[in-house]
Amino acid sequence: MELLAGELVRLTEHETVSRETVRRRLAENDLKPWRKDMRCIPQVDGEYVARMEDVLDLYAEVRILVRVLA
Repeated sequence: MELLAGELVRLTEHETVSRETVRRRLAENDLKPWRKDMRCIPQVDGEYVARMEDVLDLYAEVRILVRVLA
């Protein structure tokens, strides 16, 4: 809500915008941003790929461990 309020302030002549104002504007336009799943993916470069590989390796290790213990 704070991000939306900040954007409303930027786009209008108001100095501040209350949470209620943001709620009313969303209702007027039938917008429900909290119902939309969004992922913020940074620029995919070598460092990003390396970090993702580390995370995926951890998941793979856990799956192997679960199979061995089962």
